[in-house]
Amino acid sequence: MGVSVPLYQQYIDRVSSGERISSKYERLAVKRSVQHMKDDRYFFDMEAVNRVLEVFSLFRHTKGKYAGKPFDLMDWQAFVLAMIFGIKVKSTGLRLYRKLLLCVPKKNGKSEFAGALGVFMTYFDHEFGAEVYSAANKYDQALFSWNAGKVIIKTMSREYESMNAILKVMDSITNRQLINTEDGSFFKPLASDAKTIDGVNPHCGIVDEYHEAKSTAIPDNLESGMVAREQPLLCIITTRGFNIKGPLWKLEQSYKQILEGVAENDEVLPMMYGPDEGDDWHDPKTWEKANPGLGRTPTIEGLQSEYQKAVTEGRSREINFRTKNLNEWTTVGKRWLKDSHVMSGSSSIDHNQLVGRRCYAGLDLAKTRDITAVALLFPPDESCKQFRTIMYYYCPEENADERSKQDKVPYVEWGKKEWLTLTPGNVTDYEFIRTDLLELGTKYDIAGISYDPWNASHLASQLYEEGIDVNEFRQTASKFNEPIRFMEATILKGLLNHGDDQILRWMFGNVQLLIDSNGNCKIDKRKSREKVDGVVALAMAFGEYLDQKETPLPKFNVVWR
Repeated sequence: MGVSVPLYQQYIDRVSSGERISSKYERLAVKRSVQHMKDDRYFFDMEAVNRVLEVFSLFRHTKGKYAGKPFDLMDWQAFVLAMIFGIKVKSTGLRLYRKLLLCVPKKNGKSEFAGALGVFMTYFDHEFGAEVYSAANKYDQALFSWNAGKVIIKTMSREYESMNAILKVMDSITNRQLINTEDGSFFKPLASDAKTIDGVNPHCGIVDEYHEAKSTAIPDNLESGMVAREQPLLCIITTRGFNIKGPLWKLEQSYKQILEGVAENDEVLPMMYGPDEGDDWHDPKTWEKANPGLGRTPTIEGLQSEYQKAVTEGRSREINFRTKNLNEWTTVGKRWLKDSHVMSGSSSIDHNQLVGRRCYAGLDLAKTRDITAVALLFPPDESCKQFRTIMYYYCPEENADERSKQDKVPYVEWGKKEWLTLTPGNVTDYEFIRTDLLELGTKYDIAGISYDPWNASHLASQLYEEGIDVNEFRQTASKFNEPIRFMEATILKGLLNHGDDQILRWMFGNVQLLIDSNGNCKIDKRKSREKVDGVVALAMAFGEYLDQKETPLPKFNVVWR
């Protein structure tokens, strides 16, 4: 019988031979570690590698269909562990790698892997009084890997009395930590507040969601506290995001120089999974390159499902897929929706046919001198499969000419064409708009109005007293995300009729999206080229519709490519 090849060696062989479709920097990282294994200054501690792999095999998964099953490492995970714990310096006998960058797409098991690593460093690394931290920009993010570690060690303690004897779990809002009572080691979550991290003496620091960081404060504070430890480990385990030129992007650039041989630092292990420049995101080979666990986690079917959303549900879905599922640095950059899509479902609307019909409203109220927009959204019914919208725009009359010259937008001409209402005075006339809304309420069955409480609370109170249902709509990415994605899908299927509204058409062409670290999106007024108030109001109207859901959501069957 032949000798079985260790899992980490199988990964090395697959990458080196080209069997695994891998990126340039994945191949360079593997080649560099193999060179370190053979370097005369270092040695490969097979016993230490076997031990860490054996301990991990005793862990159990915490989520999904694998929950409760043995922690069956994927080959790339076994490689990372083997390199960290196996390559040692001959002169000291200590580990070579002290800093890991593991940059991998979502659904590749990074949080569970990080949690398991935290447990190992707390209970199995023979470091007396080890301090192990899971740190992130927000406390909730820091809990991702810590919670995974908590489930892993509690499950293990039920199976092994020896572990139960030394485990103490603190899990309250003010105090969360896993304690090794045998030697005082602990594993706890931390948020990015530098004062919280000051004074720590980490044996291991695990930094999650680093793509969202605005500074290097978290790893800097953890690393500076490690000087008293013999063989500490700093792990930055993250997915890429939208903050190009941020701390993670800059760290990657420095590590690419190391992998290319331009710079030298043998103590770091950079494992960056993602497409190469110029790769086609539609190509399944690119998916494999970016996802080392493809086929197991994520599943091929799951990734295909996300891809279908990306190609059929608009640019925001595309950006989310490319960033979170393919680990590609992206920005919204170019135009959100093509003009042909915005106009695809539009034709004339007979307003008389909508009198008395139920609709949902969005109100984007100007601060003082800008455009106020009101959107009335009429959902599909027996007579029409489309959503229909009627838009109303308001601008102060006395400064319309000045604003036309300043913004290079024909407000005065639009007023003459009655596309836009020029209100009395030189600031937003809230009373005029209130009267208009009350009149619209007698003409149409307005189920509710979504408004931004930041500058419309007084007007909303007045409308409420008049018997109109008004609802707060805070303009955050988490609140905007579902309405924007639903509105986007509606438009792409040709199911939004805005009556050839030329102002709304112009505003759609101005929109830039802001996408947060969770993939939630909102309309970014600061970065949008010109006014977008009508689109904002329409998104809020869609939000009001989705919140009430009094009619069945339409089924979208048309595929746009």
